[in-house]
This record gives sequence, C-alpha cells and structure tokens, in this order.
Amino acid sequence: AMSTQGKRVKKVIADMLVFTEKKGIIGLEMKTFHDSTQRLLRQLRSYVVTCDYVYVVCHDRHVPEVEKILKRHRFPYVGIIAYTEFKGEPMAGIYQEAQKSPQKSTFHALNMLWKVELLRLLSTLKKPHEVAMREQGRFDYIDIMKTDSKYLNSFTKKMKKSQIISEILSWLGEEEANKVLCQVFIQDRLHIERAITLKHFNPPKERRDLDG
Repeated sequence: AMSTQGKRVKKVIADMLVFTEKKGIIGLEMKTFHDSTQRLLRQLRSYVVTCDYVYVVCHDRHVPEVEKILKRHRFPYVGIIAYTEFKGEPMAGIYQEAQKSPQKSTFHALNMLWKVELLRLLSTLKKPHEVAMREQGRFDYIDIMKTDSKYLNSFTKKMKKSQIISEILSWLGEEEANKVLCQVFIQDRLHIERAITLKHFNPPKERRDLDG
C-alpha cells in the first residue's frame, strides 16, 4: 500500500495500461466469463488514481453486477466494454463510455516507474545541456541501470521515491508530467531522455534565481 497526498492506495497488477499522447493513460480491467467481480472495487480504486480513463472489459453476464458496483460506489466516470462470444470469437462493444477520472493523480502514475528511472528523469530535467549533447550524438546514451554519481549526486541518491516524484512535479506540473510519463513508455523506458523535449527545460522561477 502507498499513502501520500491524503490518499491511501493499494497496489494492484493492472490487466492492461495503454499510454497515449492525447488521452493520457487508459486502464483496462478484464473480467472474463469465469472471473468474479469480487475484487473489482479494490482494483478500481487503484485504477482511478493512476489512469486518466478507466474501462471494465467484461463478459455480458457481468454487466449488471459491474453497473451496480459503479453506481453504488460512485464511479460514474468508469466505462464498460462488454463482449460476448460468437463461434468462439469475442465480439466487443462500448456499453458505457469512460469520462476523465476526477481522482487521477500524476503522483501515483509516476510511482509506476522504478526509483532509478525517476532519478534518470529528474537528472534529465536538471541537466538539459547534457541531454542535448546526447541527442546530437556527441556521446552515447547511458543505460539507466548503470546510472552513476557523475549524473546523480549523493543527495539525490538518498532521496525517497516520493521526494523524487514531488521534485519532478514541481518542475513540470501535473499535466506536463503526465504527458512525459506517457512518452517514457511510448518511446522506450531504457532511453528516458527521448521523452523530454526542449520545451520542458523551463525550471520554476525560484529555481532559475537560485541557479543564477
């Protein structure tokens, strides 16, 4: 479980997460004919703080129960994709469109990354000139698993994961950080620098003043 920003969220393994440039993170929780909806509420509580849009993909037999759960626990913004089988092939359709989750927290979404990846992202934001040099091929990309003290000072290494995420959010803001996170997965998690473009290299005013 993780507790931050006044919310307590239990970690669940998502069935499917889709990272997009325009809609952010779309979460899909699957319930097949033989599955139970018993754990659905706990699963949805994690999905709605991590994803921008959430769908329950379920067999027709589960639709009435899923509708009850969404109504009873006030998840009107969670969508339903229902399917049935015809000659052994699934036939699916959108039963209820998903709306943007009002509980979405980019903090929780960033927590999906490993600590070393978050450090890589933070160091990229702090050292834009070195990133630009790498982009120009002036020296090779550095594998995130081999991050060393040249790029991450000792203070940064000692930071807790929650502190690193808060620092990233202070640089980018919620919306921009969410876009960058999606790009990290779209581009390739091994090369986080590719997800950061020059438009992100505008540190907060107070940090510009401190840096001179």
